Amino acid sequence: MVAFEIDWREQGKHFGSPDTLLDNIRNNRENAALVLEKHKGLVSSNNRHAYKIANKFKQQIQLSNQIADYLKINDLDITHYKKYKEVEKACIDFETGEILNERFLDNKLLIKYYFELRKRGVFLKHFKKTGKTQIRNAIYSRHKLCAVANYLKYKRLVKIWKSYLQTNFEKLKGDYIPLHIVLTVPHKEGIWNGKTFYANDLIEKFKYLRTKTKCKKYLSGGEYNCENKQSPNGNGIHSHLHILCFMPKEYSINEAREAIVNEWQRLTGGFIIHCESLYYKEKVMHQYAENLQEVQQSSRYQKVYITEHSSLQDWEKGMLETLKYHFKSDDYTQKEQIGEQYKTKTVGKIPQYDLDLIKTILANTQNLNLYGRFGFCYNDKSLNLNHQKDNAPQPSEAEGTEETEIPQPQGEEVSMGKIENTEAYSISPETFEKVEDTDYTLLYCTRPETLYYHSKTKKDLAFAPKMLKDLKREKYLYEINSILSVPQQMKLVSAGNFFELFTLDSFQKYQKEEKLCTTTK
Repeated sequence: MVAFEIDWREQGKHFGSPDTLLDNIRNNRENAALVLEKHKGLVSSNNRHAYKIANKFKQQIQLSNQIADYLKINDLDITHYKKYKEVEKACIDFETGEILNERFLDNKLLIKYYFELRKRGVFLKHFKKTGKTQIRNAIYSRHKLCAVANYLKYKRLVKIWKSYLQTNFEKLKGDYIPLHIVLTVPHKEGIWNGKTFYANDLIEKFKYLRTKTKCKKYLSGGEYNCENKQSPNGNGIHSHLHILCFMPKEYSINEAREAIVNEWQRLTGGFIIHCESLYYKEKVMHQYAENLQEVQQSSRYQKVYITEHSSLQDWEKGMLETLKYHFKSDDYTQKEQIGEQYKTKTVGKIPQYDLDLIKTILANTQNLNLYGRFGFCYNDKSLNLNHQKDNAPQPSEAEGTEETEIPQPQGEEVSMGKIENTEAYSISPETFEKVEDTDYTLLYCTRPETLYYHSKTKKDLAFAPKMLKDLKREKYLYEINSILSVPQQMKLVSAGNFFELFTLDSFQKYQKEEKLCTTTK
């Protein structure tokens, strides 16, 4: 054995001193640990979104089944049809114009909605070693009342506004006070302004308030959404506006509130108006709670208001408290009084939907924009919810002072949306490392409501998808031809061309399962 001594001065020219080497090793380990935690967070976030997407699909199928039962009672059995046009042909003689089923015209929009609700599917990455899956894309309808589309639209809205706050925080904080405003009108016996559905009139009155009255100076910019739900006390549909607004700092909240209350009451007769600084809710525990059960029973939420000393994170939380009322899809359920509270009526665990309410909303919102921006937020392209191109025609200020949501088609279109940050798609849920395309198989699920996810109560498995060990035994899951690009996959799904989309074995499996589904309906 030959002993030798390292000349650290010579080696240090290339690698540094022993202390430097140790520091580099330590830093690399810390960086690797940070990357690993980041990747775990991305996969966990993707799982949470996939869990919610699957639940939204499940809600839509439950609603579509209730619509089918409702129509069947009204002598319209549509369950054996695949498209709305097939029902239309069966109910109308187009040569003579004769209506073969009078019930069809009364329920035309509801029938269209039924078929829109049943447009669904997800692309899954199936990792071969452990059977873990990860949703890549969701297929869903672009219908205005599609729960999946509205959920993803809400997530996109939050992302856009977070980015806007981060970019403009110093200016907003220096010049404005953020407000959360809620505007309502009296609707005794379900009527206001002579109408049972008055969302359009409500939006027009708000436009007048911010452009033609002295309140204009308080409402410099912001966004709004009109929420429509059934009043639990029997007073019809309750339409109201949730508004995120920026008010110049030269005015006080009390001054603005008084002016808005007076003008709104003059314009609409409404007197129940909320106008306060942006806030978020924070959980507070009772100081005398000694055990977990007492803590849970005594816990409550208190409002934390945004002030001139609030951080960007506080502003973001306050913004989320306002935006959470936008594009909600759970307000169309029947309510029942339990004690002093009104809760969603259920049969078993299935929520029961208010189909009369849904029919009214369908009939009155086909060309109505429920979301919009105003003031200095109006022309800011970074806040564009519809991803319009820079050269897309925009209405001039003379035509109005708000950017509104492009009306969603009520017809045959479907959309494909990514579930989460695109970086998460190249990360394995097994090792949390970046993966190659060869490490997983791409699947398509035609019944995403059947996908199983663990509940949030399971610590290590919270929101994690069920492992798929034997794909041949798994229903409604089919392997996709690996040579197809994403645009080609979407085109084939839209056309219903599963022969070219799936591998031969998967297509044969699909035919058998679809035939079984059709015969057991």
